[in-house]
Amino acid sequence: MDDENFVKKSYLDILGRDVDSNSLTSLASQLKEKIISHDDLIDILKKSDEFRASFPPLNRNWLSSIDWTKSQWNEKLTECEFFQEKNLESGEMYYSLIINELESKSGDVFQRKNFLDMKVLEIGCGRGQVLENMSKIFGQVIGVDISIDRVRASNELNKNSFNCQIYENNGIDLSIFSNDLFDFCYTVESFRWIPSKEIVSTFIQEVSRVLKKNCLFKFQVRGKNDANLLDDKWQNVRFSSEEIFVLAQSNNFEVIDTNGENTENYWITLQLN
Repeated sequence: MDDENFVKKSYLDILGRDVDSNSLTSLASQLKEKIISHDDLIDILKKSDEFRASFPPLNRNWLSSIDWTKSQWNEKLTECEFFQEKNLESGEMYYSLIINELESKSGDVFQRKNFLDMKVLEIGCGRGQVLENMSKIFGQVIGVDISIDRVRASNELNKNSFNCQIYENNGIDLSIFSNDLFDFCYTVESFRWIPSKEIVSTFIQEVSRVLKKNCLFKFQVRGKNDANLLDDKWQNVRFSSEEIFVLAQSNNFEVIDTNGENTENYWITLQLN
């Protein structure tokens, strides 16, 4: 395949559109002169704002799972006030919990960084209450949520925060983001409501891909304790400490802090090796 056709195919495969004439001429020339390689071009497109703000074509084998996940989310999140109300106090509470714990317990990792240079991801950002607070101290904050209604509400709440972007996600992975992109990742409430242990596991695997080395991932699941099991439909989203350690190890993470192992709010902090 010649250079021009490779550029055209790359644009269609990654960005889902035809390449404009100026980009075609420039990129084909750079490929011909070996200024960039084919792999470099693919990496450039996947790191572009256009790619991160759109979705690559989904594998059709996932479609039934995606539809099922969205319906399960819409059903269960009606029970969670955090995702339904503009509860600004809850945003401040979770912001303080996350930042204070990280600074006190993971200061050797966290305090060496300049917050204004950090790019942060929130998975399942809901109506953006936590993002609003995070945007005041970090250089760039990005949120994803499976619900377009909550994405719109979050964008409205954060419309004056120019360093904050929110995107609708497929609820299964983080395929809209390139590798080694974020300096910190967290999620509040979301993993407690995901109706599949496999999807939680996939998200942990995906965070290990999009997170930079030695950076932190803080999240919350339901702990495993026979005394506090809910209805059968949701028992499969409870995690034991053994399961968390296996998930961490298999995705190149180290468990550096846990809290509330046998409760409804089992918090885990991982560091990517």
